[in-house]
Amino acid sequence: SEYQAQQFARNVEKGIEFARNSFVAFAGAAVAAITVVNRQAENVAAFQGLAENIGDSAEAVASLKLASDISGVALESVATASVKLTSALAKTDDEAKGVGAALGAIGLSVEEFKRLSPVEQIVAVAQAFAGYEDGAQKTAVAVQLFGRSGAELIPLFNDLASGAERQVRLTQEQRSEEHTSELQSQQA
Repeated sequence: SEYQAQQFARNVEKGIEFARNSFVAFAGAAVAAITVVNRQAENVAAFQGLAENIGDSAEAVASLKLASDISGVALESVATASVKLTSALAKTDDEAKGVGAALGAIGLSVEEFKRLSPVEQIVAVAQAFAGYEDGAQKTAVAVQLFGRSGAELIPLFNDLASGAERQVRLTQEQRSEEHTSELQSQQA
């Protein structure tokens, strides 16, 4: 009888230990899940902010993320350069003429180029640059199109042109999940 009581006490202790370990594991998984959701929400917000800056969709901006990561060129730099290019295209001064000449030099039609979205413009420049070796001419055209930061974008253009592929990581589903998560947070 005393042996059975000790056995019962050990089983209770094991059960309590198992429950404690399970709770700790569950809590750890919950914290990890919350961290992932928060990180995803931050990424969505960052892509959305950049998209608003350049006048394109968050999905389109997110599609440049892989090439950005590979090349080491920050997406913020790409967005800034894109705004500069868009501004120059809207003008009718010498700057606009210089941009037109630069586009012509790499085989792009100004009128067709203007009809592209900002991200499509970046991809078009990358594809047009694919035929050029890195050097003074490529750098001069990049600077004419994007300002001083154009030279810094050449690694991104090279990666886009060489098949680093644009990956659309920010899907509509992810944006919906992020929105649902925000609503749940607000209700809590």
